[in-house]
Amino acid sequence: MAGESIISMSAIFEYFKDSRVIRRGENSVKSRFIQNVVYDDDLHMIRGGVHASMKQKIYNVEIFLSSDGDIQKASCNCPKGLDVCHHMASLAIFAHKNLSVTDAACKWSKVKPSQEDTILTAEMCFASSSHPFFPLLKEISEESVEQFKTDLKACGPTGLGWLLSPEPTINEETVVVDVEQLLFSEEYGNHGDKISFLKEKLSLTKDRIVEVQKLTVGQTNNPAWYIARKHRLTASNFGQVLKACKRGRFPPTLFQTLTGASPDGIIDDDTLIEVKCPFKYKDSFFSDCLLEIKDYIVSFNGESFILNDAHNYYHQIQGQLHICGKKTYILALWTTKDYLEI
Repeated sequence: MAGESIISMSAIFEYFKDSRVIRRGENSVKSRFIQNVVYDDDLHMIRGGVHASMKQKIYNVEIFLSSDGDIQKASCNCPKGLDVCHHMASLAIFAHKNLSVTDAACKWSKVKPSQEDTILTAEMCFASSSHPFFPLLKEISEESVEQFKTDLKACGPTGLGWLLSPEPTINEETVVVDVEQLLFSEEYGNHGDKISFLKEKLSLTKDRIVEVQKLTVGQTNNPAWYIARKHRLTASNFGQVLKACKRGRFPPTLFQTLTGASPDGIIDDDTLIEVKCPFKYKDSFFSDCLLEIKDYIVSFNGESFILNDAHNYYHQIQGQLHICGKKTYILALWTTKDYLEI
């Protein structure tokens, strides 16, 4: 392009403001998604067609400029075209690079197809069938499998890495009785009073509860914690259960679960602690983000923090107090900017 561009990059940045939109527009230009462009000097208008990301649809874009080259308004018939979209940005960037004020009053700029747009056939992408290769015919040694596991671990936590990791060795009887095995046992099926049978087999003494608490320290990092809470109604679900009961919307189930609780910490004989780190407020002060809020465990009225007794966390804490036989609790809220105890 010779001469001064009809639109400057500063004008593009001033209009779109969002760097992500401009970056996507640059990618569209690099991918040659601009089909054609026309510039009308009398109307100070740029009009063009821009391919959608999947190249199956072409959106019509119009950009109107002021006499100084600033963007006055832009439109596009894509779903986001009423605001700003990257199709507008791509047309503006293309015009900046290819159209100058010395061009003809009305000029069509037909974009030439790129060699990169050529569709490759399967024969062009893969080896010739005259040299067949069958990976499954290769004998896989134990050393290769172990090396694969080592390479996989180096990539960080992955689902396949977890599946290939050794299963934790733990005796379920050392934690609590397995509810599922008990329900499918012959002894349970033949017993006349099944409720009394379950209470007898699954009830824990106070000393046993203390032992289970010690065995399950660490919660999600402790395999015993998952076993102890299996098929039990834990305190974190109490709020949803109570609301379902009030609505009369709870289905009958064959596997009646037992209650359980796993508080974040035990302070002393009478006190529990529950810690919450709300991600949506992670960079905020509680006095700002909880001001007059209604959908969290705590709100701030401008003077003091108020506990929301209708929130699921409230029922969770009440359930923990009841099941653990405690009288008081500390609710600790933490963000990167603030800390609050209630």
